[in-house]
Amino acid sequence: MSRKSWWVTRPKRKLILIPDLLKIFATTAEGQKWEGNRTLQLEFETALRNYEWKAQNVSKDGSGGRTYAAMLAMLGLWFEDEHGVQITNAGKELVADNPPVPILTKQLLDFQYPSPYSKIRQVDVDPEFRIQPFRFILKLFTEKNLEEITQEEIAFCLVPYAKTAADLDKCHQLIMKFRSQPAGIISQAVNDSGTTEDNLRNIGNTIVNQFEYTGYFEERTDIKSLRIKPEMKQKAKSDLTHLREGLIQNPEDAATFLMRYGSGLEVSKDYRYTHPEAPALNPNDKAVLITYLEIALNEPIQGISDELVERIAQRRGVSFDQAKRVLSAFAQKPQFDRFEEKYLKLAIGGTATADDFEIKTTGIFSKDGFGFAAVWVGNKPRNPDLFVYFDRDNKRHGLIDTKAYKEYTLPLDHKNLMAHTYIPSFKTIKFEGDVYNLEFFNYVAGGFGSGMPRSFSELLRMTEIKGSYITAYNLVQLLRLHRSSPFSAEKFGELFSSNTEIVYDKVGSAN
Repeated sequence: MSRKSWWVTRPKRKLILIPDLLKIFATTAEGQKWEGNRTLQLEFETALRNYEWKAQNVSKDGSGGRTYAAMLAMLGLWFEDEHGVQITNAGKELVADNPPVPILTKQLLDFQYPSPYSKIRQVDVDPEFRIQPFRFILKLFTEKNLEEITQEEIAFCLVPYAKTAADLDKCHQLIMKFRSQPAGIISQAVNDSGTTEDNLRNIGNTIVNQFEYTGYFEERTDIKSLRIKPEMKQKAKSDLTHLREGLIQNPEDAATFLMRYGSGLEVSKDYRYTHPEAPALNPNDKAVLITYLEIALNEPIQGISDELVERIAQRRGVSFDQAKRVLSAFAQKPQFDRFEEKYLKLAIGGTATADDFEIKTTGIFSKDGFGFAAVWVGNKPRNPDLFVYFDRDNKRHGLIDTKAYKEYTLPLDHKNLMAHTYIPSFKTIKFEGDVYNLEFFNYVAGGFGSGMPRSFSELLRMTEIKGSYITAYNLVQLLRLHRSSPFSAEKFGELFSSNTEIVYDKVGSAN
């Protein structure tokens, strides 16, 4: 039976890392047959695991890879034809490191039912739904003067009921009624959609997370909702007038549909598509390039240094000369500004971006960041997020907890966890055969609330170990200072043991 509601896939609810995912996918699959190719699907899934994008287990049949590839196809970034996997113009713009927000904003506003994605067996959205859902939501702000819509209102007033653009008035009235009588509408929405309350709520949450990326809306920490920025309402109206009119037709012809959907910012009317030959990469060459991407997307590397080439060569078991040849021919120079932009967005993404924020923070302390040995712990219970072995000579380490929130204030249970679990458990730790002693603890967050200094002082009174805290912004600026004048291990230890907030422009001499 067809699905009686909107549907969006959600292996990642935030769009921040879509360009990274697409680079891995394009390098792995472009020009090759995807449909039914379990070997290629497993290869892509393995690359995602190595990139630490997904859980460390890999499926037996590549299903994890297929899920992420489906998200990219849903957004109009690739299609498959007789030439194999082809990256659309919009996808190529992302791979080329063009500013991603305008590109993905256009893809969201053009996203529609029906589409090749909505017609696949696992999704199967009812043909009654002929709508561009993100455009519909934006019109509630521009045409109905809505100031805010919550994930609950999207879930129960739009997801089952917004079937065409003509439903704008009806859904607006339903939202107004929901605000005073939610219980009855929730019950009716569950009944009419034929799915569960949790499913509807998850769809609403995913849509909010994805739409937040566009910049139209204020960042909310108290409630999961979209509140339009007053200064963005006029821009939203203008953006809507510059989009293609009407739905893209013939979703049964997936390749032509996705060419048009993914036409990109530079192409509006001419949908002709050329099929360039895929790069002539043998399996070893491809492995080198994918490994480079895995590192470059997780660590703030400055360029393709001989040290990085040697690191990749050793990891892939190829010669230095072979790795250098591949990277010289096919690798784009990394852009620290892009890494920084992604990192700062991950830093305020809440639970939806927490793991990615931890991984990127580990990268900042690692070889191509501050240059230390840094180990991401992941979701291991009763462990901080990462360890930094910053002083090899004197065998000193620090432990770091990351918090992907805009106004983190160190609540009591977090103080207790640090003082009574993390610090006692890891006061000494064995690393590469040596015993390291704990020098400091540190918190990295998107931002801190006004109560953080007081709360942090309370924590300091609970332990003899020194500590510090730092915003994600100050951390990347500190890295910039380090690159111009590297911090010694001694200076680094002093900074992170300062018992206060680290602010980059108050840091003195690096040595």
